Amino acid sequence: MAKKLYSRMKDKNILLILDNIWESLELDKTIGIPCGADRGRNKLLFTTRNLDVLEKMGSTNNYGMNILNEEEAWALFTKMVIFPDLMVLILRNIISRKIWDNQIPTSSFQNLKQLILWRCTKMKYVFSYTITKNLQQLQYLEMKDCIVLEEVVATEGVEAAASFVFPQVTLMKLQNLPELATFYHGMHTSEWSMLKELVVEDCDKFKMFTSEPNSLCLDQKV
Repeated sequence: MAKKLYSRMKDKNILLILDNIWESLELDKTIGIPCGADRGRNKLLFTTRNLDVLEKMGSTNNYGMNILNEEEAWALFTKMVIFPDLMVLILRNIISRKIWDNQIPTSSFQNLKQLILWRCTKMKYVFSYTITKNLQQLQYLEMKDCIVLEEVVATEGVEAAASFVFPQVTLMKLQNLPELATFYHGMHTSEWSMLKELVVEDCDKFKMFTSEPNSLCLDQKV
């Protein structure tokens, strides 16, 4: 499995965050990304309470700190993710209430193709309305076990009817999102011309669209 993952991630720009590590991991065997000079264009971010773990894994640029509040944690995150060729972003067990921030240049996401969120337990929305304009390359969107997530795109600050275009998204997975009610709460139009598969599991409140999409093509719907 690790070899298969690495073959898919090779020659791409990926930020991988491993939170709360308690023992040294052989990254090339467990998740397919070498730790060290040969990791290519990938970036790794570890958090641990044991400095020996980082030393054994060959980590550089280590930061010692006490428990971070939300603002401090977000500042560290934004420092790590700002690079314009970011193609894959996987966030797991993140305690921040939001991903995107006005301090991050929108050019950081213009090449983003995959976004995966697992167990982000304080996040109530995924995208701000402004950020969606810069996601024209997004192809894969997955959200799982985000228990307070209420909407995919926030309605905050949007006065008129919104318009969303996701021309490259082919697959979207929504799994165990008990508070998710809709993609966007306000009046809007949306285009999903390449969407082939929509997976919705354990999202009892969810209605995909409060307004009819302009373009929606599904080969499979679960």
